[in-house]
Amino acid sequence: MQIETGLFPHQVLQRADDGRSDQPIAGTCTSVGPVLATVRCGRRTVLAGATVGRARAGRFTARLRGLPAGGPYRIELAVGGCRLVVDDVLVGDVWLLAGQSNMQGIGLLAEATSKPHRAVRCHYPDDRWAVAVEPLHRLWEAVDAVHHQLGAGEPRATGAGPGLPFAHAMRRRTGVPQGLIACAHGGTFMAQWDAAQAGQGGASLYGALLRRLRRDGGGCAGLVWYQGENETIGEPWKAYTAAMTAWVAALRRDLRAPRLPVAMAQLGRHVDAGGQESWNGMQEQQRRLPERIRHLAVVPTIDLALDDPIHIGGRAQAALGERLAEAMQVLREGPGRDRAAPIAVGPIAVEDVLGNGFLSLRVGFADLRGGLASDGPALGFSLATPGRTDGDAVARVELEGDSALIHTTRTKVTMPGSLLWYGHGRDPRCSVRDRAGRSLPVFGPLLAMVPEPVSPFLPEAEVAFAPAYDLATAVPPGDGLAWTLRRFPASFANLRDAIVAHGPGDAVVWWRCRLHCSEAMPVRLRLGCDGPVRVWLDGDSLFHDPAGSNPALIDAHRLPERRLAAGGHSLVIALGTNHGRAWGIFLRAERTRVPRRCADPVLPAWSAL
Repeated sequence: MQIETGLFPHQVLQRADDGRSDQPIAGTCTSVGPVLATVRCGRRTVLAGATVGRARAGRFTARLRGLPAGGPYRIELAVGGCRLVVDDVLVGDVWLLAGQSNMQGIGLLAEATSKPHRAVRCHYPDDRWAVAVEPLHRLWEAVDAVHHQLGAGEPRATGAGPGLPFAHAMRRRTGVPQGLIACAHGGTFMAQWDAAQAGQGGASLYGALLRRLRRDGGGCAGLVWYQGENETIGEPWKAYTAAMTAWVAALRRDLRAPRLPVAMAQLGRHVDAGGQESWNGMQEQQRRLPERIRHLAVVPTIDLALDDPIHIGGRAQAALGERLAEAMQVLREGPGRDRAAPIAVGPIAVEDVLGNGFLSLRVGFADLRGGLASDGPALGFSLATPGRTDGDAVARVELEGDSALIHTTRTKVTMPGSLLWYGHGRDPRCSVRDRAGRSLPVFGPLLAMVPEPVSPFLPEAEVAFAPAYDLATAVPPGDGLAWTLRRFPASFANLRDAIVAHGPGDAVVWWRCRLHCSEAMPVRLRLGCDGPVRVWLDGDSLFHDPAGSNPALIDAHRLPERRLAAGGHSLVIALGTNHGRAWGIFLRAERTRVPRRCADPVLPAWSAL
């Protein structure tokens, strides 16, 4: 009599929903008849000669039901004159460990904190069950050919991963034995985990995972996953959400477990490496996976120490294992006094807190345990705007309960379009956590303030000087003036040098430019100026202010709305130099009445005539 699947020495059997075993077993047998089971736990007999299956045609199948979580059990199976004893079997929860190197474990073994425990077992790659001891992923001993094809060199000093501390944390939380099936392999892409390769068996990563789980009877409590570093090489990261969604769906289908819980780690730091767009892009996709995949949770690792440029350290694995276990327990049982879901990012509100013209962002967070905290300054937030070169716009951060108040160097004019990150770049310094020591996730870019449908400021125009006169009676001049093309690198179209060079007497500076509309649209010009001003649009007088203001203020005047046809439109402005005190204008164009459904409206554009 020989068992092929479902029952092996030192194995952990997956408990059913009622907390007891319901384990399928199959194998070969030369006898025919009922399969009888006798089960003892120490001196206590749990089953005595119970019929659990049948043997015929050289094979037997059985189902071992009703063993309470715990053990160890000594199980004797008998068919006629054939007998077989399987010793030291436990009933509890079984977990799949899969992904790449940070799940395989590359932390220093000398710094690993998890100690062996008789109730925590591992199905090692050589198909042997035993008490779990680091390293779990002894790939050089693997039965499945794929691990040798991908490289399975024996390490000397490294091998600590998150799987063992996760199992110890789950044992403390649930009180039942824990079993781990070690399936990860370092340096692997999602393409190498393709579920379509299941038919290749041990020649593929997915096939090897299924083979080993089915060898153990097919039952498991969930998946623990850490993968994604390789996706940032080239373009695969852009398709990660779709790839992971399809992969989890395939695994749940193949295991016939549509609600299989998945706890996974978000990428952490990568020291001394470039390519932050792909790295942060992966992290943000991972953070948002629970929006696409039900019964999946993602825990952060950005605050955890490394043992080398990319691998979580041996000591830090204890914290990661605890986070994964807490997330897994919430997936299975919901939140409780000692557990909460991983911290979630809430809404962003723009506030004028300091009253100095600079805005603050209040970012809320959910699922905190005890509010936000930081040892020292709250580090990790950054604010930037695409196309700007002024760098990070975060002045300081205050932590207030369940929110972070981020004081910025942005104003009402410069804040729209700004993007907020936590953990920007590959090697950021992040210090914010909750009172239970759980880190914020890496997130971003998140839009801090919806940009208004407003064009950039006037970048260039033709300018000319003329003697001073009453702008109330002025008309746009022709080409008789000496027009000069001027470009303006900043938001303020500054002509101070030319006005000073013109001399102390009063004068009028004429400006002319063109406003382009790629489609018909209603437009309102926004103007700021530091002297008397008059504006003509397409030859018609649009606005007149005989006094102006000094200094010039952005958007001080919002000119009457005009519906403009597609094409170019001429704009002429007369600015009194105000005895040399006027220097220039702020000018931009607002597209009004933008439909709410239009997230990215077409805007007017500027050019010189």
